Amino acid sequence: MSIQFQHFSPPGALAYYLLGCYMSDGNVFKDSGRYRISFYSKDRDFVEMVKNFIDASANVNKEKNQELFVFRKRSKFLGEWMEAHGCIPNKSLQLRWPEKLPKAYFRDFFRGYIDGDGSIFPNNSKGTIWGSVKICSGSEGFIDDVIEVLRD
Repeated sequence: MSIQFQHFSPPGALAYYLLGCYMSDGNVFKDSGRYRISFYSKDRDFVEMVKNFIDASANVNKEKNQELFVFRKRSKFLGEWMEAHGCIPNKSLQLRWPEKLPKAYFRDFFRGYIDGDGSIFPNNSKGTIWGSVKICSGSEGFIDDVIEVLRD
């Protein structure tokens, strides 16, 4: 089975959720115009889920000498789409909030990012139920962007 392009053209909620996943735990590699997208996690079920949305027939592998699972796919279409939406090669320290992210899909993107590099903590204090969200990023600019977006 080939890549399920219907999720990305035109992009909808699932495409932007997957963009969030890739911006947290993924990678876009480009060499001589060829793209390879990779998705990593310690949670095999999470990697399987992402893989199934993109190409159910592909494999999930365990990285040698690491507690990581990975799904890799060569795709010019997906590589260009991810890159155009801010998921760039070597993104860790230079990641920014995706400029092309339609406001209607903010929640989908953010859910994907949280699923990869975040957590949600419910709290109950004196009868008031509230929660907190924590995210991680090596990019201070991305964290600043998230704060700005949440203020709006």
